Amino acid sequence: MNNKPAYCPPFEEMVKIIPEGTAGNMVISHMTLSDEQVQSQKMLSMFSFSGGYGREYYDLKAGTYCKLTDNGKWTIEMTDTPMERRTNLGFIGDAHGSVLIGGLGIGMIIVPLLTRENVTDITVVEIDQNVIDLVWSHIDALPRTCELDIICADVMTWRPPKGVKYDSLYFDIWPDICGDNWDDMKKISRSWWHWRTPKKQNPDAFMSLWRKEDVQREAYRDNYYW
Repeated sequence: MNNKPAYCPPFEEMVKIIPEGTAGNMVISHMTLSDEQVQSQKMLSMFSFSGGYGREYYDLKAGTYCKLTDNGKWTIEMTDTPMERRTNLGFIGDAHGSVLIGGLGIGMIIVPLLTRENVTDITVVEIDQNVIDLVWSHIDALPRTCELDIICADVMTWRPPKGVKYDSLYFDIWPDICGDNWDDMKKISRSWWHWRTPKKQNPDAFMSLWRKEDVQREAYRDNYYW
């Protein structure tokens, strides 16, 4: 039997990096799923997801995962389950140069970039100091070959100093796939485009948002933009 966690590498098992803990209303827990629980989740997703997302957890495996929960909102903010790893693979593959990441979460997408030869620096913007208190010191302690910085601010309104440009911009500040997020995604796309390195300087410079196409499809499916 192959017990290797899905999509590791490039991702790491975050339960080995981020310990359980609580800060304010934010909680890091280690969630263990049995084979029976995995099968139950797969069956449940087939009947509970609209918009073609019934196979969200087709690659879910039994194991222990890291989970960030907002107990004030009773929402799961991020996990490192296979779905989260799979839907972030594109960014991990393309990230290079000077990197800006909106949203810290459990730090899962940062870890694979820390020793990437073509990554020079990583700036993370996280709105919630409680999340930073739970996660950042453990990420900051890992070996790295690039500069690493955290800024506690709202990425919707915070802007870098004049003249700063990024080769890779990625925004993952939404806990779920919902058409309600589409307006924020459009706002970010319009406003942050100006901080992407110009194509004439770096033809591979890019900006992307976690599951943007899925959120857009949900927005139109729900008749928000007809």
